[in-house]
Amino acid sequence: MGIIDIVGNNAAQIDAVEYEKKVREKYPEKLLQPDERIVFAFKSLGGSGRDHYMLTTKRLLIKDKMGVTGKQIGYKTVPYTSVRAFSFETCGSFDTDSEMKVYARGIGTVSIDFNKNVDVLAIHRFFSSVVIRGKAAGEEYEAGGYGNGSGGDASTGIFDLLGSNYMQIDKHELESRLKPSVLLPEEKVE
Repeated sequence: MGIIDIVGNNAAQIDAVEYEKKVREKYPEKLLQPDERIVFAFKSLGGSGRDHYMLTTKRLLIKDKMGVTGKQIGYKTVPYTSVRAFSFETCGSFDTDSEMKVYARGIGTVSIDFNKNVDVLAIHRFFSSVVIRGKAAGEEYEAGGYGNGSGGDASTGIFDLLGSNYMQIDKHELESRLKPSVLLPEEKVE
């Protein structure tokens, strides 16, 4: 955890199973539905780590402690069925955080900054599954099914950053690079 993570209020990934146990003990049958599971959990590093973000089998759930004392808590729920679009940005050489933006009907844009240790491609794969396939994908979640992905090597040379160094690559090669991190199993590159 660096000063940038604290100042930028970046979120760090925490153990989803352990956090779900804490949530169920503190709020029995109030916050999570009986058949709902937390797949990914994050704790903000800024503001004394008061905010939490959860990707469950049914929704994105945000716990926002407000005010000086943090006694007032706001909860924001974004059901996956209301998500119209989403985007992810990975870390760069100078920008050491990654970001997820969710554009949802009725709630607007939700943005979460992650520290550099979060595997955003695993989150992207899960989010693609629950949003594109529908709620059944989240309900079919099996423990460990999404958090085991590798972010891969996303390094870029300084000349690639300064110029527009595009090149055409074979669609099969691109497809093999993007599976299973970004593309769903049934998706193909055309």
